Amino acid sequence: MLWFNGLTALGFVSFGTLFEMSLFTKAHRIDAKTLKFMGLNILFATWCYSGYMIDFFYLNIFGENVNNINGWIGIISGSWLAIALVFAMYVSSELLFPKYKNIFTVVYIFIGIVYEFFLIFDTFSSLGFTTPPNGQELINFYVNFYSPLGFIVILYYISLFIFMGLGFLYRGTKSKGIIRKKFVLLGIAELIFLPTSILELMPISTSYFLISRPVLIIVPILIYLAFKEETDIKKNYMKVEQKLFRLTETPFEDFKSTFLRRASHELKTPLIPIKGHLDFLLNEYSENLEEKVENSLKEIKHGYNKLESVIQNFLLSLELEGENLDLNKQEADLSKLIKKCIVDLKDIIDLREHRIILDLKEGLIISFDKIRIYQVINNLLVNSIKYTPTEGKIKISAKKNHSNIKISIKDNGIGIDKMEKKNLFQKFGKIERYGQGWDIISEGSGLGLFICKKIIQAHNGNIWVESEGKNKGTEFIFTLPYSD
Repeated sequence: MLWFNGLTALGFVSFGTLFEMSLFTKAHRIDAKTLKFMGLNILFATWCYSGYMIDFFYLNIFGENVNNINGWIGIISGSWLAIALVFAMYVSSELLFPKYKNIFTVVYIFIGIVYEFFLIFDTFSSLGFTTPPNGQELINFYVNFYSPLGFIVILYYISLFIFMGLGFLYRGTKSKGIIRKKFVLLGIAELIFLPTSILELMPISTSYFLISRPVLIIVPILIYLAFKEETDIKKNYMKVEQKLFRLTETPFEDFKSTFLRRASHELKTPLIPIKGHLDFLLNEYSENLEEKVENSLKEIKHGYNKLESVIQNFLLSLELEGENLDLNKQEADLSKLIKKCIVDLKDIIDLREHRIILDLKEGLIISFDKIRIYQVINNLLVNSIKYTPTEGKIKISAKKNHSNIKISIKDNGIGIDKMEKKNLFQKFGKIERYGQGWDIISEGSGLGLFICKKIIQAHNGNIWVESEGKNKGTEFIFTLPYSD
């Protein structure tokens, strides 16, 4: 009997631990929360045999039973019971009364705390111990059902019998398919477990373990079978979903890009005659037009230019989303390109009365795509112009480093906070103006900085932004390497 009882106790603890680990891993992989808690229920229920396991090892090593001072063998085993039953009640309420699961859980946690209190501080009134005089058998411990702890154990088992035994069977008869199978198997598992395990808590001979422990092995197997088909379906569903995503991801992206490109071209087409008629009216009849009418036509042209710029940026962003960007690199003086951008933006710079400070080193000869880098400098400079109040200061500097040329555009404008920095170079990332009321031209498509980043990356350079926060100015910096 010693070896049977000891090895079955060791087997329960080991089996419960390994079984729970595999169950928990599978449940986590398919996001089955109820299965996780059922696994924890099995784990802590099997750990209730840890006291027998300890005594078994002690007997074989020292030849005598462990010294059960203050009933600690019973405390080690019994403490897991309340935890196991809390998880069991959570699972049953989740499956039977999901709306009230939190109430059930809180109530049984409270009862569990009371149970642990009596177990630890009133051990010998709550538990009974029988130590064999010959030292050839394990210490047998049982529950005193007339104690406060005994009443709690009875309450637990009645609850389990009603909710997890009869409740699961009833739910199974009202269900169909795999749901029916799950509840029936869970109900049978509980109806086997409850009477078998409660007898082990009574002051009976350990010979009873010859019957009870082989029977108890059936319980986790039934629970596993109850969830197996459902978890297999979830697992297969996830596999199919992932496969479908892989199959559809590329075609969908291609479709999206094609659709947006065509839509952009369709928007661009009607702008051509609008621009033609506007130019004709302004060039041929400007002298005969009233000032109010002429100003209105100029506003229309300004709106046209803005819309055309948005469409061009949108088309360019679609082009830049590809894996490779074709660059037409030529050796040129970068300082001349910077000065050209300033000249081209002179009207808007003068309108806002900004002061441009140049700090350009001589001989900034490097290989780059003039058109693309012009777009970068233009976009960054326009940002500084837009987000700097009237009579602001913008400093543009460029200097040689060991491996690259570093270009900086720094202003004393509205600045950027930490949250904006994270999204600034993403598609449709925009700078908020914090309600400063600095006019007009500050609304953009949110594509400019995204385009800048893609172009600089295509040149194997880097681009970033620095700012100490709101109203403390902004500095955009990018680098271009001397060679790829």
